Amino acid sequence: MNNIHHFYASYPDHNDGRRSPLAEYAATKPRSTRRPSHPSSDRWFHWLLGAVCFGYVLFLASMTASLAGYTSPLRVVEILTRPAIAHSLWLTLWASTVATVAAMLVAIPIGYLMGRARFFGQGVVDNILDIPNVFPPMVLGLALLTLFQYPPLRQLSPSIVYQVPAILLVYFVVAISFSLPVLRTTFKELDPRLENVALTLGCSRFGAFLKVAIPEARYGLFSAAITAWSRCFGCFGPLLVFAGATRNKTEVLATSVYLELGGGEIDGAVAASLFMIAVAGLVLSVSRWLTRHYQHRRSEG
Repeated sequence: MNNIHHFYASYPDHNDGRRSPLAEYAATKPRSTRRPSHPSSDRWFHWLLGAVCFGYVLFLASMTASLAGYTSPLRVVEILTRPAIAHSLWLTLWASTVATVAAMLVAIPIGYLMGRARFFGQGVVDNILDIPNVFPPMVLGLALLTLFQYPPLRQLSPSIVYQVPAILLVYFVVAISFSLPVLRTTFKELDPRLENVALTLGCSRFGAFLKVAIPEARYGLFSAAITAWSRCFGCFGPLLVFAGATRNKTEVLATSVYLELGGGEIDGAVAASLFMIAVAGLVLSVSRWLTRHYQHRRSEG
């Protein structure tokens, strides 16, 4: 262990893109001289990791099972087809989709700029872009609410605040916030030589962006869009502050859970929650598949 500290202390920079000190040290040693592992201690270490992981997975599965055991599938279908819940479900689906499409049109150029360009003050801009991700959800809604108290947006307040456009605006901000980190990383990992080749063949910078960067980043774009849509689908805090939770007007599925609980309708809240969990599981599976597919293509290419 003292050797490890010695190598870290003597290494000039751990984050300069070179191999780590331990990797450099290991590379200098022939395999025959490396210290053999201890099967007994390794086995206990793996058992400990497995026990921690299994315990938490069991805890999560128990929570979901408790919801599923509270009602029956037929009861869930019956509740989801009620006019008020069906309205909130439809509003959630189309508003999440529209907001995600609009957000991607804004987030893609920003993600490309922040992932590929280098400019003065980039760190400050990066921090500002990430602020909505660390806002408490209620604060995001409150910030939007106060923004529409000042001119010129104050004139638009009656037609936006506590109306359906407020839902779209909240979803739009949330979608950009959660898609940007994925897009930034995606464009940063693209090989710039592909675009440089397009430029040497007479393509403009905008043409190289559209014809080379966007197609090459398509799996990252899909993953970012799915992440953004899923965050919109489950958004609640900012909506409650900025759009309200008026039944058959600005009620989305997340606020349906809140309204059903407030009215003592536990069945309704459980049914809406189970549907949201099912959608979240489906979205997560698609996102994971896209990520694995993208990494597999990168390893091949």
